[in-house]
Amino acid sequence: MPQQSPETRALWVVRFEISSPEAIHRLIELTTRYHFNTIIPQVRGRGDAWYRSSYEPMAESLEGQPADFDPLKMLVREGHQAGLRVIAWLNTYLTWTGEALPKSKQHLVHLHPDWIARNRDNGYQTEVSGHVEGIYVQQSSPEVQDHLFRVYTEAAVKYDVDGIHFDYVRYPGEDYDFSDAAFRRFNEYLFEDHSDLALQADFTRQEMLDLIDRNPPIWGEWRRDQVTKLVKRIASGVKSKKPEMEVSASVFPDPEDAYRVRGQDWRRWLKEGYLDALWPMAYSQNTEMVEKQIKMAVAASSGHPVYAGLGAWQTSAEDCAEKIQRVRQLGVAGISLFSYDRITDSGKSIHYLEHLKATVFTDPVPRI
Repeated sequence: MPQQSPETRALWVVRFEISSPEAIHRLIELTTRYHFNTIIPQVRGRGDAWYRSSYEPMAESLEGQPADFDPLKMLVREGHQAGLRVIAWLNTYLTWTGEALPKSKQHLVHLHPDWIARNRDNGYQTEVSGHVEGIYVQQSSPEVQDHLFRVYTEAAVKYDVDGIHFDYVRYPGEDYDFSDAAFRRFNEYLFEDHSDLALQADFTRQEMLDLIDRNPPIWGEWRRDQVTKLVKRIASGVKSKKPEMEVSASVFPDPEDAYRVRGQDWRRWLKEGYLDALWPMAYSQNTEMVEKQIKMAVAASSGHPVYAGLGAWQTSAEDCAEKIQRVRQLGVAGISLFSYDRITDSGKSIHYLEHLKATVFTDPVPRI
């Protein structure tokens, strides 16, 4: 009988918590003390790098740190010394959030404003509002896909990470991407596969919007395919260099919502082998809803490992422990909490971790 793998106990670590050597030392110490065995540090936040990137500028928050400080390198070295699995978390299409634009003129927002995704009114937003978190780049752009392929594969190959992790690998919603460039590419696709629907080369935005509104299934399929192409390409590129590398993604847990609204066809990504594991973001405060979402994700996972992502930042330690006990009964391979900073107050308050250790993480788990 094959031996069952140990439970994964992971923490998503937002980038600002790896901005100094001292912060990383504290992260490793707390993670091991409280019986976690995996960290998922965010090393590409908003089109910037928390490592030595050949393609994107160093994060502004690292200004003033020692010249030789490389957060990802330190995380891998110290994490592995402590027996932790280190999975590099990169945000994909979300590229900037903030009232002020990036300082670096090498940032995508400055270098390639023509890559920015647009809404139906041909606009975009730089700050969080509603369901949109800021500036996204165009999912259908070949230049964007080339750039992201280089970014992901460099981080995966250059560093001895145990996995590469997609986030924001989607559209913000159904109201993006309506950029002129996306319209041109969609029309080219129509000429190839639906020539009777294709517009003349001098079509107007309104003509294209009307055509999309008349043919939502075709538009939706094309949109989803743009995201899937990138996931497939990056996974193949990473695996060609490091066959043992785990490729995973944080996804919206309801597969139908992810598919229809976000253009995030994660069921296909698992079925066709582009992803090795799934981290559904079941962040609801309602435990029954979390159970329902995780159960759906496990059922749709094609047998791949599912790690239940829980929104610890908005629940008490007691409630989080209850959720962990419930989802463990659903066939998950482990648990991940969002996020380290919100449940430790930058490492100062440890009540949350103390409670989990006393109730649901009582025993250390085998490490890598």
